[in-house]
Amino acid sequence: MNWTDCTSAWQRQTAPALTATPAELAALRANFEATRRREARTLFIRDCLEGGTGFAVAAVFALFWWFLRLPNWPMALSVTLVLGVSAAFVRERLRARRARVGADAPLLAKVEADLAEMLHQRRLLLSLHTWYLGPLWAAVILVLVAVALRLGLWQSLRSLGFSVGFALLYLAVLAGVWFLNRYAVRHQLDPRIADLEKLRAALKPVDAERVDANTASPAP
Repeated sequence: MNWTDCTSAWQRQTAPALTATPAELAALRANFEATRRREARTLFIRDCLEGGTGFAVAAVFALFWWFLRLPNWPMALSVTLVLGVSAAFVRERLRARRARVGADAPLLAKVEADLAEMLHQRRLLLSLHTWYLGPLWAAVILVLVAVALRLGLWQSLRSLGFSVGFALLYLAVLAGVWFLNRYAVRHQLDPRIADLEKLRAALKPVDAERVDANTASPAP
């Protein structure tokens, strides 16, 4: 987390926007379950698609490795990096299953679980370059290195322009993914986190009063 991320997190914690009007709170409560289910479904589809695509790409790299008789060490590293990215999405599915809150849980528990999930997703997207974009970039570079070693020096020099152009194009695509995810954090996740913090702040006093009333009531 860099200085900008720390500053935005501090602003969210100290901003007076944690208080909401009764109409805003009513809307948040009314739409909470539908929004929660939609977010869970979106994350499930993302993890399955990204993880499955990674396994498919690793299989394609392995086929190239086998049929083109490419050098072992760059191709092994490339396949390992892609499989590592897929494993990260599998781990996300397992983590989400463990953190799932039951349908009969109190509303406050659901809100806090959803808030924890959104904060986790925010951290994932802000560190995308370390666990997703970086390994994929390195995997493609390793494949190009393997092809260059297989072709030999002269043909490698002849195909250098194509390799550099492809590498730069792929880097531009990854940079676009990085910027789109940053945009999603600012315009989708951060507002959702702020809404959940408002709802949690409104629910906590109610929950505390309910606990105090139960404690003070005499036993039958």
